[in-house]
Amino acid sequence: MPQITFIAVIVCYRYLLNLYADFGYRFGSLKAYVKYRYSMKTETTRLCVYPKDVQRITGKSERWGRMLLLKIRASVNKGDHQFITIKEFCAYTGFPIEEVRTALID
Repeated sequence: MPQITFIAVIVCYRYLLNLYADFGYRFGSLKAYVKYRYSMKTETTRLCVYPKDVQRITGKSERWGRMLLLKIRASVNKGDHQFITIKEFCAYTGFPIEEVRTALID
């Protein structure tokens, strides 16, 4: 039994060495890797829209965005504690959902 454990440790150690060598070859340092990793834009997982998002999408002020979200909330009969989803926002404003999602990635 100890031999199997020893072999598994060697295999894992070699695998880690290969990963580290590949990491060093591609990035050179941990700082470069972190910069690379967090500079990549990822798909948004948010479902709701905030006034700042409305400001970015429309170019209007944040206050105008709050007022628009209040109008949308009233039209879909939601309470003050409930959020406005991307689908509801797009249905009210007429914007395509794909374009709104790409605007929310920033």
